[in-house]
Amino acid sequence: MRDSLAQLVATCELPRADRRCALLEALGTQSEATR
Repeated sequence: MRDSLAQLVATCELPRADRRCALLEALGTQSEATR
């Protein structure tokens, strides 16, 4: 979890499509599956 948040912080100034955060990607996948 810390590593994925560190990735997000390191890329936060990039355009949204270029940001990296495995945690947010996993949450996005879960929320799409429950729709």
